[in-house]
Amino acid sequence: MGEIKPKPPLSAFVYGEIVYWGTIVGAIIVIIGFVIAFLTQANVMDPGYVFSAIWEGKTSTEIWQKAAGSLPRGHWYIRELAKGDGLTMFGLALGIFAVIPAMLGSAIFLIKDKYYFFGVLAIIGGIITLLSFLGLFSVG
Repeated sequence: MGEIKPKPPLSAFVYGEIVYWGTIVGAIIVIIGFVIAFLTQANVMDPGYVFSAIWEGKTSTEIWQKAAGSLPRGHWYIRELAKGDGLTMFGLALGIFAVIPAMLGSAIFLIKDKYYFFGVLAIIGGIITLLSFLGLFSVG
């Protein structure tokens, strides 16, 4: 006799699907950026220098200072999408960004199912994450 599995709530399904596909698309973009970074000279920083500096224990500020003159702020990669490391960073950001619509989408179904407390927490979490992503809120 087959095992009967409980059906997950719609809010969990919505969250899982958005995060899943956002991560998959982000990972594909990262791979494309990685290939461009290592097969061409189209980069903001030399990948060989970056890896050796990381292994030497240099901080991100030290690495950026030597490679580009200063530590970039905000979403610097958006203006560098034609370069390998810019595209790689965009893919990472996209994968992380997927959490925001996932939380807000699941909040709709949590509230619809009368789980008001968890719905409100999901909205608050989504807003905090969005503000952090936009650089308007920082913990550190």
